[in-house]
Amino acid sequence: MSADASAHKVAGNDAFRQGNFEEAAHHFTAGIEADPENHVLYSNRSACFANLKQWKAALDDAQNCIRYQPDGWAKGYNRLGAAHHGLGELSEALEAYTKSLEYEPDNAHVKEQVCELENALNQQPQAGANPFASLFGPNTFARIQSNPRLAPFLAQPDYVGKINTLIANPAMCQGMMNDQRVMQTMLELMGINASAASAGQPAAAPSTPPASPPKPSKPAEAVKEPSIVAKEAGNAHYKKREFAEALKSYDESIALDPSNGSVYLNRTSVLFEQGKLDECMEEIEELLKKYEAKAVNSPDFVLLSKILTRKAHILQKRGEYASAIDLYQSALRENRNADTLKKLKDCEKEKKATEAAAYIDPGLSAEAKNRGNDFFKGNKYPEAIQEYTEAIRRNPTEHTTYSNRAAAYMKLTAYDDAVRDCEKCLSIEPTFVKAVVRLAHCYFWRKEYHKAIQEYEKGLKMDPANQDCTEGIFRTRAKIMEGMNTGEADEERLARAQSDPEIQGILGDTYMQFVLREMSLNPKTASEYMADPTIAAKVQKLAQAGVISFGPQK
Repeated sequence: MSADASAHKVAGNDAFRQGNFEEAAHHFTAGIEADPENHVLYSNRSACFANLKQWKAALDDAQNCIRYQPDGWAKGYNRLGAAHHGLGELSEALEAYTKSLEYEPDNAHVKEQVCELENALNQQPQAGANPFASLFGPNTFARIQSNPRLAPFLAQPDYVGKINTLIANPAMCQGMMNDQRVMQTMLELMGINASAASAGQPAAAPSTPPASPPKPSKPAEAVKEPSIVAKEAGNAHYKKREFAEALKSYDESIALDPSNGSVYLNRTSVLFEQGKLDECMEEIEELLKKYEAKAVNSPDFVLLSKILTRKAHILQKRGEYASAIDLYQSALRENRNADTLKKLKDCEKEKKATEAAAYIDPGLSAEAKNRGNDFFKGNKYPEAIQEYTEAIRRNPTEHTTYSNRAAAYMKLTAYDDAVRDCEKCLSIEPTFVKAVVRLAHCYFWRKEYHKAIQEYEKGLKMDPANQDCTEGIFRTRAKIMEGMNTGEADEERLARAQSDPEIQGILGDTYMQFVLREMSLNPKTASEYMADPTIAAKVQKLAQAGVISFGPQK
């Protein structure tokens, strides 16, 4: 598959998962233009047309899918069966599904379709029992809309409902002949001008059957059923936050086609946005019952996943996080998609934050901190860390506890953890000198002498009489001079220095590179460059970090 076709396939799949079947079909069409013999793209577009109830287009794509992948791919025959079923061609549908089972004999959904079709075929009336049954099919609305004498009836919901009923079960047409609109429709569909006939004029049927309407070149040109038109009107109102109008349009769509599960789901979206969570939950529960009773369409478990996601979102809004997380996970098992994944992660974060907030208790925090201090004095550092951690959970804004836990980590030489705690303490209280000193000590033991010097000097600015900072500077400078005098490279120290952003910045400075090269080639120039305070500070930083040395080389 070409890169262009693959990109359109991914975009089409995403749109399909969201229920945007027209947009998905558009992407798959673009993919087919880039890769005209790709059977998967035809299969996917067939599924889009089936969801839009454009059964002839769905059949054409299913046939193309099988043409390019005739053997071993059950899904192509599944698409073919669904299209024939939608067209009312039950025998052909049964044949396609049976073929699918040859390649995928354990597919429970296909087995169920085969069983239903066999029962339906066994219950069909004998040919000739209903002469009007053949008038109603998937293209009935298109034929009505193109007839100027019938088209005005489409504005009447009860008429549309009756036509939908006849399409689903043509055998009921005899029971509806008392409705003059239905009688006129049957006459017109047979090619008889009903108006002329009622005026006493001869109205002979055409000698040749009417030509079939041309296949639309693009999905957008296909005639949409009134229920789809009403649904799209509801979607437009929803996007404008015109919720009352959206509900009205969705109710109209449901009245025209009660089997379209996505419209029920869209209706719950409105209630959710209105904050009517109880009413929304009631409708979701009813929709689940309809789904389980197979009273609504459920393509590829996408609908079930969306229903579960909506129910989980309601529970999340109610603060029932554990139940919501379980439902999000169930939804993902039905259909893994980005929207549900994001909602799951957000719910988990919200649950964690809520639990953390509920756990805060300054009094219990102080008690845990005191227990930690006692363990620290008894040289029981792991136990001290455990109590300090509990104290932090109970009161995460108390800065001294982080400093105390850093001291315990230092006793265990866990300097990285100690640095994090010192930094957290100083982010809460930047003037806490004890944390500055402990941070400097950590840098010293990690051999990051340039950082240690920096922190000790910061501590002396806060507390000029601080003996720990004074001694720390003396001790650190001695270590730096020791490394320079030996001329031996400390690999650990050098590795840490080179990962330091500040050191990287100095070494990446083009002018500093020139200065260091000049000082190396001609040491007499060092005094000239070091007269510049900015250059001197950078050179000193590099020397403290162990990156450069002025001592003897071995």
